[in-house]
Amino acid sequence: MSETTTTSAHSVATEDGLLVETFSSTEALNAFYAANGWESDYRQIEPGEIEITVTGRAVGDIEFFREQFSRRITSSTKSPCEIFSFVLAASGQPGRIQGRELGLGNLLLAPPCTRLDIVPTAGCDVLTIQIPVERFTDYTAALGADESLDLESEHTWHSSPSTNIDDIRQLALAMLAPSATLPEAEGVDWTLISSLLGFLNNEESAHNQSDPYGRAGKHRIVQRARDYVDMHVAGDIRITELCDHCGVSLSTLERIFRRELDIAPKDYILASRLADVRRRLWDDDSQSQTIAELAMRSGFTHMSRFSQQYRHHFGRLPSEDRDVGVLLIEKYKLR
Repeated sequence: MSETTTTSAHSVATEDGLLVETFSSTEALNAFYAANGWESDYRQIEPGEIEITVTGRAVGDIEFFREQFSRRITSSTKSPCEIFSFVLAASGQPGRIQGRELGLGNLLLAPPCTRLDIVPTAGCDVLTIQIPVERFTDYTAALGADESLDLESEHTWHSSPSTNIDDIRQLALAMLAPSATLPEAEGVDWTLISSLLGFLNNEESAHNQSDPYGRAGKHRIVQRARDYVDMHVAGDIRITELCDHCGVSLSTLERIFRRELDIAPKDYILASRLADVRRRLWDDDSQSQTIAELAMRSGFTHMSRFSQQYRHHFGRLPSEDRDVGVLLIEKYKLR
């Protein structure tokens, strides 16, 4: 392996600076990001074997990443505190961020230290461009950015004619192409940041934090339910209690979960419990405990049924997954 190029958030190392990693579990993906300075909580909520591919390349001070998911997951990710993140679709409909659709004509600006809740669709294909705060600030000053732009506030949505975002999308995809002929880093900085600022300053660009379709409200209910499940994952979570906690009826909760996560609340609770067992199975501190002990800590009491549910969800028996998980976690701890 060739020399490693280190940036503030990641280490990208291959012969031509292109990183391509494929993961078979969200736990391995979390370990990879943790080893590279991220706070992330990806969870598999759709049963079946999963494949996640992350492609990345650092060009000068700017990092380009592409994430592709074969199945529906959920993600709660905190962006590093020293970068601006720009999120856009690579193709199709990648899913929802903060309860809103990320379409081909949208771009999300996430300031430093922003937590984003993402629900990728199956086949999700999303791009993230990361620019250090200092570099971005220097260029915005040099390029005479509109002083009304509040780039340090909470995440902001921007919509524009697709041709405006296509320029940014095509540049990012070109930077992530295998064996790409890379321009000088300074030229990439200037081209990308000036394009982003031109897009953000465009009078046709709709700086839109409103929620005309009620998506944000639905997202908040889902997030409230997810937080409750996380806090009580080892207990007997009753759907009626979950509805009371969220302040909605059972039919409303069912409808919102189906629309936002494409899963019933009871199935989400089961998926969360299974994910909790898997995290324990792969935890160094839990290696001395039996699988039955770990399963009971996550709310399972019937071991035969638990093993069947685990295999259906992850494609492996808990005993098989424990050995695989230890190897995967160690791999990314050593990066």
